[in-house]
Amino acid sequence: MSYEINLIQPVLPSYDIGSMYIDNSTALRYDEILVQRLKEIASDSHASVVVPDPDNKFTISDLDKFSVDPIDLHDIIIIRNTETDDYVILDFQDGPKHSKTLVKNSNCILHYSCMFLDMVDKDTTAFDANCDLLPFTFFDNYPNLTRKYREEIQSIRNRGEFIPKMVFYGTLGDLESDVYCTYNAITGEREETRLVVKILHEKYPELIDIKDREEKLERTEWWKLAATYSLALTVPGHPWCSREHEFWSLGIPTIASTYTCPLLFPLIHNKHYVDAGTTGKDFMDREIDQEQAADLIAQRFLEVRDHPEYLKKLAKNAQIRYDTFIHPVKAAEHLIADIKFRTEFL
Repeated sequence: MSYEINLIQPVLPSYDIGSMYIDNSTALRYDEILVQRLKEIASDSHASVVVPDPDNKFTISDLDKFSVDPIDLHDIIIIRNTETDDYVILDFQDGPKHSKTLVKNSNCILHYSCMFLDMVDKDTTAFDANCDLLPFTFFDNYPNLTRKYREEIQSIRNRGEFIPKMVFYGTLGDLESDVYCTYNAITGEREETRLVVKILHEKYPELIDIKDREEKLERTEWWKLAATYSLALTVPGHPWCSREHEFWSLGIPTIASTYTCPLLFPLIHNKHYVDAGTTGKDFMDREIDQEQAADLIAQRFLEVRDHPEYLKKLAKNAQIRYDTFIHPVKAAEHLIADIKFRTEFL
């Protein structure tokens, strides 16, 4: 038996992680490390790994009939059995439109999707196709970089001199220009994707500082800034940024509305993050009532803000979860075990 592991992503001219990293191993993306480990596991099991020529187009039997341009097949890992042509999709895309097409191929037997709820709600392909749809996990983009900065971040946290606020950094959205906006699943109204952050800042300015992405903080400088606050706020939903996953690796405690999106490696409420409760969720795991969600976050923050030992323990729990399951070296091992459990593919 042999199988090939193929990472489909566009050729990037450079890594957008600032000037703080030193060596190439630190600059590796999550999916690149994951592919490396998948190939090592294949080698350990005496399987022959076929490494495709990156200049050649990606080929799967019957792929042509779907008219999928290979250059658009980014952020997807394909594990293909070279004897049977059966394959497994591991999909990191924000909007998994191409994997929705690929799952229709009769040779697709498993499909792991980060955007699990999005796949379930917006498209019935996952259930109509012959393959099983499974949740995967979210991750930080450059896991070796976060590990490199753990000691420095923890030295900041250990001073115990925290700004008694939450902090949020990211794109908030703008309704007037319709940038980073989506429809509310209940009201049908167009609204900023992270409206809850704006409401928090308007109603509780004494409890939160926000940094818009336009301020262009370097990734590592943002980590150092976030470490000086009591808590970092994260916003469950369409995970277009990786901030919370970086925080969990670094040991910075986070607060969020309840995570409900299924994951291969579940988050435990009030063990891995401070759970502020929920008003109900839409298909992207985003709060339905943004104002009430903001109130719940503010209330929960006040309950835990003055308990540094609890927050320290919570951050450590999140880091242990990350190292045990989420780091790509570990995720690859669990992924292969899960595939073997579900199918005779490997």
